[in-house]
Amino acid sequence: MAALIELGYAHVMASSATQPLVEAMGRGSYTLVPVLEELAKLAPLLLAGLNIKIRYQLGLSDYVILGAATGAGLGLYEVLLSHLLDAQRAAPYPYGGWMLSGGLSLSSTYIPDLHTVLTTWLPASLGSLDLSFTQPSLDTNLHLAWGAIGALGAGLLLRGRGWRRLFGLLPIAYAMGHHTLVNYTGSRDAHPPGWTTSLLGTANGLVTYAPLICLAIAMVLDFAQLQRGKQAMPAVLLNAERTGNAAIGPLTTFGAQCLPWTALIALRFARMRRSLLYAAGRTDPARLELLHTAVADTAARIDAVNQDRAWDSERIRAYLREVRPSRPWRRRWPLLVIPLVLMTPSLLFLALGSFTSTKGLQHHFTTGAGPTLLMWFGIAALIWALIQLALLLRAWRTTSRPPLAEPQAVVRRVFTAVGSTLTTGLLLAARYRGTPLNGDVTDSLAMLLAALENLELYAGIALTILALAALIMLFPPGGLVLAGGGILAGAASVEAAQAAALGTAGVLLMAQGAHGADGGGEGGQSSGSSASADGSASSGPGKGPWQATDDIKGPAAGKQLRFPNSRHTVSGSKSGEVKESNSVILRGQEREVAQDVSDIAQGKAKHIKDTDRYEVNGRTYGVERSGTVYPDSGPGIAKLDRNEYAALQQVTKAKGDISAAPQLTRNPRFTNNPEAVQKALKIYNGIYP
Repeated sequence: MAALIELGYAHVMASSATQPLVEAMGRGSYTLVPVLEELAKLAPLLLAGLNIKIRYQLGLSDYVILGAATGAGLGLYEVLLSHLLDAQRAAPYPYGGWMLSGGLSLSSTYIPDLHTVLTTWLPASLGSLDLSFTQPSLDTNLHLAWGAIGALGAGLLLRGRGWRRLFGLLPIAYAMGHHTLVNYTGSRDAHPPGWTTSLLGTANGLVTYAPLICLAIAMVLDFAQLQRGKQAMPAVLLNAERTGNAAIGPLTTFGAQCLPWTALIALRFARMRRSLLYAAGRTDPARLELLHTAVADTAARIDAVNQDRAWDSERIRAYLREVRPSRPWRRRWPLLVIPLVLMTPSLLFLALGSFTSTKGLQHHFTTGAGPTLLMWFGIAALIWALIQLALLLRAWRTTSRPPLAEPQAVVRRVFTAVGSTLTTGLLLAARYRGTPLNGDVTDSLAMLLAALENLELYAGIALTILALAALIMLFPPGGLVLAGGGILAGAASVEAAQAAALGTAGVLLMAQGAHGADGGGEGGQSSGSSASADGSASSGPGKGPWQATDDIKGPAAGKQLRFPNSRHTVSGSKSGEVKESNSVILRGQEREVAQDVSDIAQGKAKHIKDTDRYEVNGRTYGVERSGTVYPDSGPGIAKLDRNEYAALQQVTKAKGDISAAPQLTRNPRFTNNPEAVQKALKIYNGIYP
């Protein structure tokens, strides 16, 4: 689309100023082209960034890497268009690679081979050879460097706060300025101004390592954001990470326990947690509630099975054979085979036929019935791409429901194929009508679109390949976890977030968690023994109430005893009444407390006459007139004063994110009692005492 805009601009300038199209395109190469191409590289990032979820769950390093990849792709596509049919005049270079005859020129174009590409720092797609044909010159891939620089600016614009985001305009302006300088100097190759040559030499020397510098800056800023997120949300850390071990050590140790499954779980958990930490403090905490719960729950499950005896390779293979569908390829093979069949003539022409030893293929496809064959296969591929894009519209809404942004970003990235298909349709239509997009042949080095003047068919075929390749990357579409009906039905849930992030490895983690709990592994009990959100026990002794016998001593006699009020649970504290003295049941202790209440009702507890309390299993309880039991002290019960309970209220309301609880950093009640906030955080995250 950027190429078509450039061509349209050149036509308008030529018609309005009565100047030749060649001259209009030459001026456009250093006026419009740099701005348009740099914005085209940033367009996918900016479009994806319109979604708040995607914008904040991507780190600056993600923006830099994606921008560099987009720039490299645009530069490669320019070169492909310029030399699409040059295989017949290419000759092998004795020292590796190929060279193209330059005609009357004093130099030849050099095309590096794979070895040169892999052993050169950010090499350009094309180089040049001197008169002796022994000294190839290969410059830096400028489009890659400009893409990385501009993407850093886009990341700062999208993720920055307040006026600081304006710093993102500086890298973008530099990329456009350098691009303009290169094109301006190139357009005046015969007599370039001296100041441009000097300035360009300095800029080219700096741009060589610009992608690495941008990536280093992005990584430093991302690391600081991750550290702030971990301090604000310690519930997402593993137990070993909370004790002060190296940040990468505990997760790496777990990943090495049962390869490849634990490695997959560790890697995907790290990605899911990273998305949460990147977004922490930059968006409404309510938007992150599901994702925070999913990450914290996954961390707890990893802790529960973080032991050798919890993993049995044979049991894992048997379990996977049971849960995996039989012959899953039966319904999916057309999604892969049909695009490959439609791409076959184009791949033979553009890929296999581009080598000197097979250049006869290009001659076959450019003469006789070859162009017609390419055109009709291109039309069929275009129709298939449009059908698949239409079907992906259903996935657009589905992927917007889960709290994790990665599936939604994948679908939005694939929709960039829309631009390819639209351009392909225009180019193929022009070819089918038998009229070129422009009647005059222009200098192919003036602009990117100059290459399209007589190559609209082949450019359209190349774009069709890109569109089909983008769709094939979704095979199976978005991963199996996004295609399952059960996942889609409850997409806006913790389970959906875990399934989208962990995939089959997540199902395995949940299954192993059950085995790990049964085996008495580290991490205590399984998730099935936790209490419900209202504080009532969900298993074991039952939910109550429990009828006490009349012969029991103390206030429990003859009453129906009820589980403690929700204000005595961590989740219920956010709406509980703040009293002078408070007590809270720690996470994971609800089942034991329910058993204690049952024992009191059965007369198994000791009545303490002086305090009118009951002592059972090392814990003490009181009983209200209504029969509601309240915890007093003992293992699994935290005693809190007025300030500590108020701090727990704020932490619970903010889902453990201190940055979302401004009272904790502003109210003197908490700023003068930092130990109360720390105690509340430990209780909320399940690491107290």
